[in-house]
This record gives sequence, C-alpha cells and structure tokens, in this order.
Amino acid sequence: MSVQNLESILSGVQNLPTLPQVAIRLLELLNDPKSSVKDLNQVMTSDPSLAATILRIVNSSYYGLRHHVSSLTHALNLLGYRVVKNVVLTAAAAGLFRKRNCTACFDPQAFSLHSVASAATCRYLADYSGAVDPETAYSFGLLHDIGKLAMDQCFSTEYFNAVMHARRQHQASYLAEKEICGHTHAEVGEALVTMWKLPGPLCQAIGRHHDAGAVDENSLIAISQVADYACGVKDLGSREVAVRPQLNEQAWHRLSMHGDVLPSLFSALDEQIQRAREMFFATGK
Repeated sequence: MSVQNLESILSGVQNLPTLPQVAIRLLELLNDPKSSVKDLNQVMTSDPSLAATILRIVNSSYYGLRHHVSSLTHALNLLGYRVVKNVVLTAAAAGLFRKRNCTACFDPQAFSLHSVASAATCRYLADYSGAVDPETAYSFGLLHDIGKLAMDQCFSTEYFNAVMHARRQHQASYLAEKEICGHTHAEVGEALVTMWKLPGPLCQAIGRHHDAGAVDENSLIAISQVADYACGVKDLGSREVAVRPQLNEQAWHRLSMHGDVLPSLFSALDEQIQRAREMFFATGK
C-alpha cells in the first residue's frame, strides 16, 4: 500500500495519534530561517503546558546546562535551533506515548523505553561515526516505531493478530504485519509523520528502517539498524517483537565501525540511555 493511500485511511481515523498543533507550528518556525524568536515565543504562550514541558526537558540532566533556563529565548541561545527542535519533538512525543493502549500485546511503557533508548543510541552512533547529524538521528530514533502506536490504536484487531502470528511463527513483526494487515508499522509510521509535515528524508527513513538493503544508500537507516540491535542486547526492545534483532554487519561497516569498539560502545550507551530515560519520563511530572 502506498504512503498516499495510507494517508487517506489514517486521515479518517478519529483516535489517530497526533502531535499538538502548537508543537507542529513550533517545528515549522524552527525550520524556517525567516522566523524570529518573537514568533516562537508568541506560539509558546498559547500552550502553557507544552511550554512548561519544553523548559523541564531543557533543564534536565540530559543537556547538562550549568544554569537554569527560564525561557525559550534563553534555550535557543544556549542550545541552538537544531537541539531545541528535538526538545519540542520530545515534549510532544511524551504526551503521545502516554496514550492508552488498545491491545493486550502492546505495552506503552516498554514502547516508550524503547523509543527513548533508540533516540539516545542513534544520537550517540551518529556522533561517534560522523555519518549523520546527531540531532536528526535523535528525532529518527524517537519516532521510528511510531507506526506501532498508530496501528495499536487504529487497527487494533489486525495488529493484535499480526503480533500473535509473529510470536507463533517466531517471525519478525514487520513481516507478520505485512501479511496480516497489508502494511508494516514502518509504512504506517511514514504516512503518519508525513501528515505531521516532518522533513521528507526523516519520513522516508522511518518508512524503510527495516529494509536491510537500504543501508548502502542511507546512513540514517544503517544507524537505526545498529541501534535496534544495541537496544535488543540491552533488553530495551519493544515487547511485541518476537525475534531479537541481529547485528546487520553491512550497516556496521557503512558506519566505518569495527568489532573491537563494541564493548566500549555498550559501556557508553548505558549512561546515554539512562540520562535520556530520566529526561523523558520527567516530562510526566
């Protein structure tokens, strides 16, 4: 099924996960070189709850700032537009991930943990390898499985059947989704983030993140597949996954990494993931 057809289907679903309009507008402004801090502040004042969450994230230990940040202007001066975009996205995602689950196979807490761990791991791998902008990699890691949340809420019966089929057959979940639902969570995720008007390359990478052949042409997909493996080793995978991901050596080599760095990589990831978890789950307080 094409992204366009999926967009048509999703547009008519009432309980579809969606970013707050204020967050979407902020992301548009942060991507617009002609926008001003005054424009951003005007939008921020229309949603005090989101504004408070954004500032809470900025002041978390994850960013390690030495002084308390009390305004978006101050945050932009200290962190820059690229980082603040991810703060806005994280604040919006925190609300989405707390949605009530529809099926017994979907664990919102495990889904949140996996998404946050993936974001931290993707950022670390991007920084380590120099292959991708770390902030883009973070956004990707945070949202790469958003299609699972959409399928759980919008196509709950079909999604439940696909997960059960994958478990019985000891099969990769995305293969069972394609067989039972006609589309994978990656395809649904691409359609969803396209509707949110997120950057095209990010949307396309989400749609192909399980495509092993795509790693040769897309370093972001290579990073995602290595991150998925790392999260599986750390037991931070999604609970509905029936088969633990294996290391894609093609993706590993695409990033010009070597086997002897694995121990130090996993050691460094422990701290990165823990800090990301503390930051993300602090948004609910």
